Amino acid sequence: MIKVEKFSYDIESVSRFIDLPNNIYEIACTATKGNPYDSRQFHRFNPKKDYVLISHHRENWYWDWDVTQVRVKQTLNFCIKKRVPLERIIIVHPNKVHNICGFTHVEFDGFEVECYHRHIVKKEIIPTTPREDADKFLSLNGKPNKPGRGSQIKHLERYGLINRGIVTLLGDDRYPSVDNINYTKNEYGEHYLGYPYDTDLYRNTKFSVVAETHVGKKFNRDTFWPTEKIYRAIINHHPFVVLSTKDFLYNLREKGYKTFYEIWDEMYDTMEDFDEREKHSLNLIPIIFNIEKDKYCDIVKHNYNTLIRNSKSSLEKLRNMFYD
Repeated sequence: MIKVEKFSYDIESVSRFIDLPNNIYEIACTATKGNPYDSRQFHRFNPKKDYVLISHHRENWYWDWDVTQVRVKQTLNFCIKKRVPLERIIIVHPNKVHNICGFTHVEFDGFEVECYHRHIVKKEIIPTTPREDADKFLSLNGKPNKPGRGSQIKHLERYGLINRGIVTLLGDDRYPSVDNINYTKNEYGEHYLGYPYDTDLYRNTKFSVVAETHVGKKFNRDTFWPTEKIYRAIINHHPFVVLSTKDFLYNLREKGYKTFYEIWDEMYDTMEDFDEREKHSLNLIPIIFNIEKDKYCDIVKHNYNTLIRNSKSSLEKLRNMFYD
């Protein structure tokens, strides 16, 4: 197995999670920086015996995105140059993809597995559970130019909810980081991976308002795209409302998680328009404050266990594929 460049390794490589056989040559593709491979490390590649594993599980391969086109072109041209047969190319990807051009596609939720890996396997962060007397909600918002961030703040301010939460918005001095972590300047430049973080944020709050990356075609993508934002809430036993794409909660349930439709109204998940979804989800905040923890404690425990179970299953699927 080749050594993957550190930035790509930390973000995209599946060899962080499992040991790969020596006949697997991994190309870790990132959307933000660096070449996806070092061609000098392929000098022993044997196209008759070895496989190329393309790890690309933190980003979709959006064919209308110029970054994707560059990465795909780089990677596939390299495979052509090395005369890699199509049947010896494996792509690890976050969503269900048809077997295009004869590649083997492996569906892999890297955000889910990374959450499990950091908290449970490596124990870099010890999960927590909210205090019984927690009386605030948690809303951690990254880049302010993304949809569902600034508009959320305006809604919370307009309806007098902002002071009932621990709310951050990077780049806005009114809502700075509250855990002494520099999110804008770290070893990955201005790209914060979601780790490390202070678990006291979750221990001292009752529930999360999760502003996910994608919110719908009106602003960016309508892809179901759970990231570290929702998985951090789950691993720390938080109930949640989600600002994201239509049917996000439905798709989360398809992965085995439970949501809270039997306790509060989750009809916002079915609404076509993001502005309407956002308004109805944020209107739930005062309602959830009045709900006792014992109403949903079984759900948050189930979700915690589901994250662990799903991640183990994903890793086992990879191991079985590589070592059969």
